[in-house]
Amino acid sequence: MELNKIRFYQLHKQNLIQKAKPDEYANLLKAHIGLHSTDYLTPYLSLWARVENFEPKLLFNDLNEPWNALRIRAFRGTIFVVHKKNLKNILGASKIFQSSTVNNFEKFLSKMGLNSATIEQKVVNLLSDKKDLTVHELKKLLDDQLTGEYFTFTLRYLEFKGVLVRTNHRYITDKVIRYGLMDEWFPEIAVDEIDSEEALQTLILNYVCKFGPVCLDDLSWWLPINKTLARKMIDKLNEQLICFDFNDREYFMEKDDYERLKDFELPDNQQPIINFIPYEDHFPKAYSIRNWFLSEAVSPLVHKKGVIYRGQIFPSIWLNGEIIGGWEMNWIDKAKSAMKVEIINIYEKLNLSKQITQLIESQRTELENFVNEKLVPLMNK
Repeated sequence: MELNKIRFYQLHKQNLIQKAKPDEYANLLKAHIGLHSTDYLTPYLSLWARVENFEPKLLFNDLNEPWNALRIRAFRGTIFVVHKKNLKNILGASKIFQSSTVNNFEKFLSKMGLNSATIEQKVVNLLSDKKDLTVHELKKLLDDQLTGEYFTFTLRYLEFKGVLVRTNHRYITDKVIRYGLMDEWFPEIAVDEIDSEEALQTLILNYVCKFGPVCLDDLSWWLPINKTLARKMIDKLNEQLICFDFNDREYFMEKDDYERLKDFELPDNQQPIINFIPYEDHFPKAYSIRNWFLSEAVSPLVHKKGVIYRGQIFPSIWLNGEIIGGWEMNWIDKAKSAMKVEIINIYEKLNLSKQITQLIESQRTELENFVNEKLVPLMNK
């Protein structure tokens, strides 16, 4: 497999060459499975990179009413924004890939003399009466039973179980988390009735279709699941997949997607493709093996030292499907009236042409305008 062809094909599938039309926003949100959202702004910036004239208020409204999207703990246990139509498979599959986490929380609570079932029922009763409550309100009501880290662990445990769901927020960077009951906010999702293995199989196939070619290490990292289970699931999907050697490993794709890759042609005399991708975007985070788009020499430009930053990819600048540098976004004043998008580093040995330098500056300006004209107003309290 030709590396350059794979890079451009991945950009094509990610809507990073030709952006989706504005009215395709909802379909794109669903097709991309989940938008990484450990930072509140990431989903909005991820969509800006993929949707023409993206209007961030669409996503903000969908996260509030009519609740077409929600922020949940998914995959590696971190926060993602997902379309509600993906919720069933994510919750069903999580009964498998989050089972060890749930079991560990139950053991932890048990050692502290706390009965997880009793606490769960207590929380359910409280929210049934109030519809939704802030973390502070819940903590106050449960203070006689749960204090400190036990309270935090309990909320996380109930999120992993699909009992609690994060509800409305007042502005896009609102750090006040409100919880409601999953079966009240999304009554169409009956978690107990979902076949978890079937849901996991569907989720994995969706992942392979959207991010393939992928290898076993990538799949194990993305969910996460151990490699034994990952191989078992891949074997079950064998008739729908094709395997080939790439990057010194076995990679696999969905068969129709593989045929599209083979037929994919790079346009002659194509203008260089420049992309500004936000912190922890779901595309680069979908892979454990990243050397095909992030070289060892460039890696320090988008990674930070320290255990706390391990695995994190900071805002990145891409040239033709490969990371070449980093950018950042900062407030220009204490009043937080506007933000500045700055290029903080470009790999110095690239000797970029004047054309590419101008394209990078054009993208920087476009992003900065979007942030100040569309995002900043939605960040006001």
